Amino acid sequence: MPTRKPHFVVVLLLLALSNQAVSEETVKLDPHTFTIPDGYELKRVAATPMVQRPMHMYFDDSGVLYVTDSSGDTRKSPIQLKEPSHRILRLVDRDGDGTFDESTVFADELPFPEGISPSKKSTTMFTGTN
Repeated sequence: MPTRKPHFVVVLLLLALSNQAVSEETVKLDPHTFTIPDGYELKRVAATPMVQRPMHMYFDDSGVLYVTDSSGDTRKSPIQLKEPSHRILRLVDRDGDGTFDESTVFADELPFPEGISPSKKSTTMFTGTN
């Protein structure tokens, strides 16, 4: 007659693993609430009016943050392609406190920025086809 002990051990092991406590913290940055795992930190480093509608971001080697910023334009794609209104912002933390102090427009009148990759010699903006 077959024994069920191995299955019983597996079930106990799964129950023990699923009941292990994971340290978490809940952080509220209006209007959102985030659950942050132990060992991580969430801090607001930029907000409006510095950035309006951030979509993608990338840090360069100097700690400068480049952000693709949507204009919020909801017109149909053909109109937005004729009259592009999205932009890339360059955010700098001048005093080194971890919060950005300065925001400048790096590039504007862009069609649908979908990603960004600055390098020492150039900055590449990715956009999708429509």
